[in-house]
Amino acid sequence: MKKAFLVFVVLFLSSSIHSQHSGIGDDHFKQVEREIKIDIDETIFPKVNTNTYMSGKPKSLFLSALVENSYMNGKSKMLKFFYDKKFDKKEEKMIASKKVFSIEGTINKDGIDFVNKNYCIQYNEKSTIMITTLLEVEADAEYKGMLEKIVQSVVEKN
Repeated sequence: MKKAFLVFVVLFLSSSIHSQHSGIGDDHFKQVEREIKIDIDETIFPKVNTNTYMSGKPKSLFLSALVENSYMNGKSKMLKFFYDKKFDKKEEKMIASKKVFSIEGTINKDGIDFVNKNYCIQYNEKSTIMITTLLEVEADAEYKGMLEKIVQSVVEKN
């Protein structure tokens, strides 16, 4: 079951990244391999790849990437995704003196409902940090709080 979930996550993220960033050259994807500074408990969210962490129970995922994309461009792509997927929450705020835009909605994969939250964090004029989190809807509120603290750490440390 864990392998099936991992395959689902990889396919889901591949299609999301491709659809959000089509037309961008290979140089863009080299940025994904850059290590993002993060505070995360790897006993709860084991690392499965560069900047990618997940747990099996509850099913959850944390993925971050530094991309060559302005904050405004990243935000506009996320807004399109927000309306296309009919997500129900969007928010823009300042955290640690950085602009952070987020969208949130529920998705269903293989009969499991997940809360999907995506973040666009201003890194500099030409780059943003993009974060995707997935968490089973049925997960304890404690896990949602942990994911929010992890996002906060990325904003503060990068």
